[in-house]
Amino acid sequence: MKNHLLPNVKTRFSAFLVDTEVEKTRHLESQLLQHFPGLEVKGSSTALESIQAKIQDACPDIVFIDLQLWKDFRFLPNGIHCHSDFETIILSDSEIRVMESIQNAITGYLLRPVKTESLMQIVQHALHRIQEKEELMQNRRFIKTILQRKIQENSVGIPTIEGYEFLVVNEIVRCEALHKCTRVVTRDRSNIVSAYNLGKFKNLLEPYGFFAPHRSYLINVNHIKRYHREGTVHMIDGACIPVANRLKGTLLDHFSRL
Repeated sequence: MKNHLLPNVKTRFSAFLVDTEVEKTRHLESQLLQHFPGLEVKGSSTALESIQAKIQDACPDIVFIDLQLWKDFRFLPNGIHCHSDFETIILSDSEIRVMESIQNAITGYLLRPVKTESLMQIVQHALHRIQEKEELMQNRRFIKTILQRKIQENSVGIPTIEGYEFLVVNEIVRCEALHKCTRVVTRDRSNIVSAYNLGKFKNLLEPYGFFAPHRSYLINVNHIKRYHREGTVHMIDGACIPVANRLKGTLLDHFSRL
């Protein structure tokens, strides 16, 4: 038995077949098993009333379903079009009927009699979609894990155009408003431009002891080199940051708690 799947496409997958006649489901199952050795057919049905429960129990990757049954099934509670965990391939005897009837998002359709080339193409397409969804979920889980780990290490994730920069909080010297963005300056004098505005950085960093002496700046008080009472602070990177008159007393109180 030859495997017709392209490289980089998952080879193990499952399907559920829904058609108006048992012979039709058997014929489609035979075609699928002939060309896709990694396929597991988890069941089939010809009765509209039993489709929902059987599909839920089977949890297939792909559902092949007759057009008329699919149209009827859409109007049942929790119909097939509401299920996002599998790919839906419509089976029909007429292309015109398919194009007139399909209004919901589906993977594609097959015309009877089902040709081998068409079957292979639509299954390849469905498996690509399944793989893309799985990779997206993996990426989301990966980012979530990194974010949780960095928070535990007193690190923060800073969104940039390319993705995220993860910085140890104490490596950040200051943040400076840059139009609707923010420039983040670190101890090694690197400059990171983030899509976050300064207000979001205040919410993110003030719990770590950062202070906003001016509406355009947020500073790490651990990296202040000098403070002049006339209203400026000098940071270790050489920047001179103004202090608003109304905040001078608050800043001095902040120093007393260090």
